[in-house]
This record gives sequence, C-alpha cells and structure tokens, in this order.
Amino acid sequence: MSADTCGCCSGAAAGMAFGRSGQAPFNRPGLAEIAYRSGTHGDVLARLIAGLTRADRPALAHLRTRQPDDPSIALLDAFAVVCDVLTFYTERLANESFLRTAVDRTSLQELGRLVAYRLAPGVAAETWLAFSLERPTTVVVTSTDPGLAPPAVPTVVTLPERLRVQSVPGPGERPQTFETVEEIEARPEWNSLRVVDTAPHPPTFGHTYAWLAGTELGLALGDAILFASNDLVGDRWDVRLITAIDIDRVRGVTQVTWDRGLGSYTPPNNPADAPEAFVLRRRLSVYGHNAPKWKAMSEQFRKDYSGVLTPPGEWPGFTAMSDLTIDLDGAHPEVVKGDWVVVSREGDNFYRELYRVSERAELSRSDFAVSGKVTRLTLTGEAHDFDDPRGVTVWAAPSPLTVVEGPDPSALQGSSLDVVGDAAGMSAGRSIIVAGTVMTGTAAAQPGTPAAQPGTPAAEVA
Repeated sequence: MSADTCGCCSGAAAGMAFGRSGQAPFNRPGLAEIAYRSGTHGDVLARLIAGLTRADRPALAHLRTRQPDDPSIALLDAFAVVCDVLTFYTERLANESFLRTAVDRTSLQELGRLVAYRLAPGVAAETWLAFSLERPTTVVVTSTDPGLAPPAVPTVVTLPERLRVQSVPGPGERPQTFETVEEIEARPEWNSLRVVDTAPHPPTFGHTYAWLAGTELGLALGDAILFASNDLVGDRWDVRLITAIDIDRVRGVTQVTWDRGLGSYTPPNNPADAPEAFVLRRRLSVYGHNAPKWKAMSEQFRKDYSGVLTPPGEWPGFTAMSDLTIDLDGAHPEVVKGDWVVVSREGDNFYRELYRVSERAELSRSDFAVSGKVTRLTLTGEAHDFDDPRGVTVWAAPSPLTVVEGPDPSALQGSSLDVVGDAAGMSAGRSIIVAGTVMTGTAAAQPGTPAAQPGTPAAEVA
C-alpha cells in the first residue's frame, strides 16, 4: 500500500491548521476566557513529524529517524517551540480584544476609547484613624528582684509616618492595609477629649434655677438659698425658697429651682454681680414668740407689769429687734460671729432683711411672762422695725454652696472649642477628629487641624 493511499497520516496532515482534532476552536457565549490557539508545542511537533511521510514530499522519504537528538528532528522541535509561543500570545491578544475576557487595564482603556470612554485615574483608599493608647497603671511590686518589675508604660508615644495598620474585616470581607501619612505624638490623655458641654449660668436677674457643685449637699424642699454680697445698703442680695431639686450624679452637680426670679422690680433691685451662695439650714424663733397674749393677762397684772394705770394694748417693749440687736430663743452655738442671718417677717407685713453677725452672747432673760436662755446677736446692716416676735423667724447657720456652669445644649459653632483635660502639649497642624451627633441625632465625625497650639489648662478645662 502506498503512502498516499493508506490514509494512516491523513488526520495529522489535515489538522495542520487547527490542532490534533482538525476542528476550529469553538467558544460558547459568556465565557470568561476564549480558546484561540491553533495548537500547542506537542500538536505542532506531531504535525511536522507526520508531514515527513507525505507522498508529495519524496525527498524526505529517506529521513527515517525520529530520535529527538537528530538535527532534523531537533530543528522541527525548535520550530514547534516558536509556534507554541506565537499561538499562546495570539490567544492572549484575542482575549484582550473583548471586554468580557480582557484582564489588562490598557486593553480595557483601548476598548473604551472605541466608544469615546476614558477611564478615571486610580485613587488609593483613604480613611481616618483614631489611635488609643493604654493608660499607665500603678503596680505594687513587693519583691526586690528588678526582674519581677513589670515594664513601665510610656506616657508619650511617637507614631512614625508610614506606620502600617490593618482593618478588621466583616463577614465576607478581606482585611485592608493602610499606612499613616504623618508622624503623630500620642498620649493616653488624648485618647478622647470630651468637649465642654456646659456654659456659665450665674444667678442674674430673673433666674429661677442654678446648678451647684456636688450631689450630697443635704438640701431639702423648702430650704432657704441665699445669694449674698457685702452691699447691704444697696440690697444686692436675694434669698429664695427651694421648690425643686434634681441631682445629676453623672456630672456631679445638683440643679435647684426656687420660688421666684432673682431681683425685683418694686423696689428696683438687681442681684449681686458675683454673689456668694449659701443654704440657710436653721429657722430659729426669737425670744417672746411664745409669750401669752397681753390682753389675756389680768388687769392688775398688766398695771403692775407696765407701771401705769392705763395699761397699753401690748407688752411693753414687745419687739423682735432693737437697735440691731435680736435675741434668739434658746442657746444656739451653731450661730457664730461673721455668719449671715436673714430676719424674716411673715404674714400680711411680709419683709426680709439680710444681716451679718458682728457679736454674739448667751444669757438668761425673763420678760413677757417668759423666762429662759437666749442667744443675743448684734447685727450689721440696715435697721428695720421687726415688732411682733410671734411672726418673726431668723434663718441662720449658712453652709456655702458653689454655683457651677449649666448644661449647654447648643450646637458647636465657630472655629474654636474647649475640651475637658490638658491639651496644651498638642502641636499645631496635627490632625484631630471631632465626633458626635448632628442636629438630627445621627452620628457624625469631622476631621480638623488646630490652627494654633492650645493654651494652658484652666481649672481642668483646656
């Protein structure tokens, strides 16, 4: 049987253009990668060796060896390598010619240019990082062995530029790596600086409430709160009765509300500019408050007591205060020299006056058919007529109170803010983040940069 009639090599010869199968590559729609190679190294080498026995090439009939180290076979092998490389890159070029299968950015850019589309330049991801440092703790070491002492936690840490940090991935996500773009000086006290959310609320005209420092002040409804000053002649003082108490243990303050606004229109008086605040804890009666009615006594008793034939209509000398001297019923060691006292007349002839105790003494007194111990106070202030001791009360034993700032619910405005803590060491130009809630109540964060180095702290507020 001749070489051109046996057909033993027809498959390889016929598949010279399309690989071993002799069929053109078929690619269904929607593939992520298409097949476009006419053959690999093995396919091309097999076809070349099969071509040595073709009947139309009688000159090659005498080349019977097929050993790889034969020069002729080695030449065919080298050519097959070249074809393998060419077909590989041809297939890659074909894949890069379609939008679905292209993987190179340049290919996507050139395909986009066919429809006048230009890719946006690539941008690196950015985020704001808030570093939190461990606060130093005090550890008591009883051993003298220095090796047992724990390492000291530094109070200041410098975070270098290009410090690598990694995000915490969520479900189905991959961690992202970031690098810092500036050197940062970090301190534990700068982990979170609370913005001052209070504003001055001094006791001025018309105010009916104030905030006091502390939560264990021992205040009660009905207690008298005094805003005093040394301007007694100008009546620059106020005394009010507490009607509500609200304790805020988180802030460590107590809000008190009193019965009416400070100051008065009639007569026109303004509160003191910088008054001292006190709570008057004692309400004391003056001597004679429990005296029997003068007219209830017998006529002979009244004549003998008054020394006149026609007795007066009230006990002679029956007054609560005389020449800025007042007698308290009983012994009251809690009332001391230098204290503020308020003399109050209740009823239809309501009146109150503020005095300071200049002298005090304890003695016995027997008048108005009453005997007993009294505390005599010599007062400094304006003299007023407090006649009937039955309707006069002395508010005494003041305890100092400290008026503090009240909550400020207004939104942050302007280019400066006050924080609680010491930020004086923070350098100007560093990045900070102001985080909180906006007017709608949603959380928000705003980066910023201090334009100047913060000032020194004042009363723990910088």
